[in-house]
Amino acid sequence: MFYIEDDHTIRSVIVRRLTEYGYDVDAAGTAMAGLRAVTTKQYDVVLLDLGLPDLDGADLLRMIRAFADLPIIVASARDSEREIVALLKSGADDFLVKPFSLEVLVARIETVMKRTRRLARAADQVYEDGVLRLDPGLAAAHVAGEPLRLTDAEFAILNRLARHPSHIFRTAELSRLADSKELKSTISRLRLKLDRTPLGGAVIASVRDVGYLYRPPDPPAPTDAQHTAANAGDVQNAVRDERRRIARDLHDVVSQRLFTISLEFREFPVEGPEALRRRDELARRIDEANRELRAIVLALDINEETETIAAAIRHCVADYTRQLGFAPTVVIDDALNSAADDRNGRQFDIPTELERDLTATLREALSNAARHSAATEVDVSVQVDPARMLLTLSVIDNGIGLPAERPQTGGLANMAARAQRWRGELELLEADGGGTELDWTVPLRAAISR
Repeated sequence: MFYIEDDHTIRSVIVRRLTEYGYDVDAAGTAMAGLRAVTTKQYDVVLLDLGLPDLDGADLLRMIRAFADLPIIVASARDSEREIVALLKSGADDFLVKPFSLEVLVARIETVMKRTRRLARAADQVYEDGVLRLDPGLAAAHVAGEPLRLTDAEFAILNRLARHPSHIFRTAELSRLADSKELKSTISRLRLKLDRTPLGGAVIASVRDVGYLYRPPDPPAPTDAQHTAANAGDVQNAVRDERRRIARDLHDVVSQRLFTISLEFREFPVEGPEALRRRDELARRIDEANRELRAIVLALDINEETETIAAAIRHCVADYTRQLGFAPTVVIDDALNSAADDRNGRQFDIPTELERDLTATLREALSNAARHSAATEVDVSVQVDPARMLLTLSVIDNGIGLPAERPQTGGLANMAARAQRWRGELELLEADGGGTELDWTVPLRAAISR
């Protein structure tokens, strides 16, 4: 079991009492530590508090649910019926309102675990889809009526994958079914055996840096090589889009919030050297948590190695088309479709971190346009000035324009800080004919020399 609760006293008491009841309990006091734990280790149940210091528990719930299908019980002092319903719809299996007795907590834990065990028992029933037949009771597998001899580990992996077609199982999950050091070789042997059947070894697809999925062939199984390649491409695209969505959610929900809190902390007035030291230490810890998050996002591979920055920009704009209610106009410098040239004709690669800051700034700008501008047109332009070695992102809308007092929102502070990280600047101007123009400019020489 894993318990996420920021109050040290409550966390210690609950862990001790649950341990007395016979549970093996790990615990953490922050959302980042909890997220890191549940994505690297398999737990039977997660007990989650909502009031965490680095991220609201409701957001963490959605993050965990994106990675893992395990029981999650929310325990919180919040008792709004509307919020409880929203949490249950977001993936919580149960909800406990503080204060609660340990007996009630244990009863709820046992209830969700019994439900999970019932679902697990369903996996022990005979599986048959017309081509593949799996009988867990006999550990017997048949393909098109012919027996398929498998080891216990091979059968367990095929049984898990086949019952959840197209679901990506993380390597850590499958490692419970086979020796983690032997998982790759076990799956390789399983594929070789399936290659000798009408199913073929390609029904088990690997997802780089994530895990494996079962991709059953459409009956009748395709024989045309191009058709097979197209099917594989569809799966790869779906996986890529899902990884991009998860990474985007992690970045937008968590990183933006941490970044804003860090900036606000540094501006918070304090008196005395001890208060100043404490403020700077908290800001440092927030920045450290944000760096950890960026490492997680990077591991999810937001931009595939084959995707140009231009493609990443177009994906970003496409994501916000529905929120805006129309498709923005996009103009991208030809140099950004591959590598840009400096004024001497030499080629250089824009750093990955700069690409991420650029697309994050674009998301902030489009989000602001969708929520505040009442615009009916938005123009997005990304240009390279080869003479001055400048990269400029411009987002122009025809909306209501800037208020009399310039807004000082966390989003604008984030965009400005991202520009300053590369020795650049952010400008917010009145657009010609009304509306707002946002210009985000960074010098490329400084970016490339980093």
